[in-house]
Amino acid sequence: MALTQAIRTSLEELLRGFNPAISIRGIDNPPPAEPYWELTLQTSGSTRETGQRIRQSDGFQLGLIGAGEEVGMEAISYLFEQLEYLSIPGRTLAGTEISAERTDSGLMIRVRYVYHMLKARPAVPKMQTLQQKGTIAHGEA
Repeated sequence: MALTQAIRTSLEELLRGFNPAISIRGIDNPPPAEPYWELTLQTSGSTRETGQRIRQSDGFQLGLIGAGEEVGMEAISYLFEQLEYLSIPGRTLAGTEISAERTDSGLMIRVRYVYHMLKARPAVPKMQTLQQKGTIAHGEA
């Protein structure tokens, strides 16, 4: 989940870059004055691949609530370009499945980031000395 939080932080920075006057609603906070951004993690999943490699997928929804048509179009133009490649500490992720939809509450922009991680191997004790006991059949060497 560490990269998921890094992605969320970078997305918040992008939203502030679009228009610093539009606030971002926190998860547990009541809605601020409109317009405002609502950033939610919609889907997250991981699939084990070969060895210790894991494929992680995080889908986010960026909702621009209470904004007019003109502000919504500006947001789409800005964010579609910015979401294509998202910089997080240590790497850059490519955004996929970027889409926008106008709803009754405002504009909903969706993006998915798919990336690979290596899981650390579990620490298991190594085998110590192996001793074999046995006899030779019929006394022959």
